[in-house]
Amino acid sequence: MAIGCIPAGGALGPLIPPSIPMILVGNLSGVSVGKLFMAGILPGLICSAFFVVYIAIKCLLNPSLGPPIPAAERSTWREKFVSLWGVLPPILLIILVLGGIYTGACTPSEAGGIGAAGALICSACYGNFNRKNLWWAVTTTMRVNAMVMWLVIGGASFSSLNGITGVTHFIRDILVALPLSPLGVLLLMLVILFIMGMFIENASIIMICLPIMMPAAIELKFDPLWFGLVFTMMVIIGMITPIFGYNLFYFKGLGHEDVDMVDIYIAIFPYIPLMLVSLALCIIFPQIVLWIPSMMIR
Repeated sequence: MAIGCIPAGGALGPLIPPSIPMILVGNLSGVSVGKLFMAGILPGLICSAFFVVYIAIKCLLNPSLGPPIPAAERSTWREKFVSLWGVLPPILLIILVLGGIYTGACTPSEAGGIGAAGALICSACYGNFNRKNLWWAVTTTMRVNAMVMWLVIGGASFSSLNGITGVTHFIRDILVALPLSPLGVLLLMLVILFIMGMFIENASIIMICLPIMMPAAIELKFDPLWFGLVFTMMVIIGMITPIFGYNLFYFKGLGHEDVDMVDIYIAIFPYIPLMLVSLALCIIFPQIVLWIPSMMIR
């Protein structure tokens, strides 16, 4: 139970904003990154709810999977409420950043600046604001930004090359001409992404597939924002899919010597159908994805 929920919970990180995969999808497709962030909230919460219900049912059926905490180790209600102070500032910061994007008070880039300033204030409140931590934060941010920008540059170059050589139009015409309904073509694209997710890192899948699949989706009259979120969800599901799901190998790399890859594969398996069911709900009921973005103040 402990092995499976950690990689599965980690897959919710790129789905519930902020999210680097959504930034890549937004930059390569022209879809608003802010709206993609908002579109991921309800699907992410649905996935979380499915995970919670699954774990609760498993533990009710077999209490040994989640044994109760001994009475001597339980915290009092006062201790629990006091401990909430430790997470209150980050929660308020998240609400401030995403609320600014949602209300239209700031762009995603401006919200990022607000978030950075708020993080410095939180660090000072916790007594962790010093030269060492500031240097670590700055250098880590530079490395992540450098990685993302090179991915964006590579994806944009690949997209331009496909457009110049006619590959994008060629594959789009093939997909549109298939003797399938638009939903059938969508399912075919998702199956391709699912298989690729078993072997390839998510950023590479986005750079390779999105410049080809997005024009086909637009030709089939799919909403670009909705398709961008569905595309992102399927790529994220690939992160926890054997054989080479990246989250699974990250977990193995944590150094648990008594856990092998077979244990991780078995533990993660129930969470994959749960995420696929969440994806199916987003396909059947597009408003799950589009409702919050449609409420945003322009």
